[in-house]
Amino acid sequence: MKATTAIALGLALAASTALSQGTLQQAADDWPYSPTAASYGTANLTQAKKVFQWSLESDNDGVVESVLGHIAHMRITLPQEAMKDIEAAVRELANNGRTPVIRYKAYLASLVFDNPSMFCQTVTNKYASSDELFGAIATRVQQTMLSSTVQ
Repeated sequence: MKATTAIALGLALAASTALSQGTLQQAADDWPYSPTAASYGTANLTQAKKVFQWSLESDNDGVVESVLGHIAHMRITLPQEAMKDIEAAVRELANNGRTPVIRYKAYLASLVFDNPSMFCQTVTNKYASSDELFGAIATRVQQTMLSSTVQ
C-alpha cells in the first residue's frame, strides 16, 4: 500500500513539475490541484488522512509542501472533520520545518485550522498548484489584517 501511495505521489509530483508556467491555467481547468467539495463525499477520508500524515513526514520537501495545501483545502472544505494529529504535525512544521517555505506554508495552514470559515471563498476557485492555493490564503490573511487595522 505504501509503495502504491509513493508511486501515486511521485506521478502527481512529476506531472505537476512538468507543467510549464504558460499552461498552469489550462492545468487548473483540466486537472485542478484541489478536489471539489463533492469529491470529499466519495473519498475514504480515514485513508486520506493517513496518507496526509505520512506525507508530512516525507524527506521530499515538494511532497510536504503539496500535502500542506491538500490539508488546508480539506480543513476549509470540511471544518468539522477530526484532524487533531494532522493539526499538531502542521503546527510542528510551522515552527521546525526543514525549509523556510515549509515553515511558511505550515504557518498559513495553521491559520486555516484556527479559522477555516475565514477562507471559505478560497476553495471556490481552481488552483493548479499548492503555491496558488497558498497565495490565495496569504492574500485573504493580508486583507483581513489590513481591514482590521483601518477601523
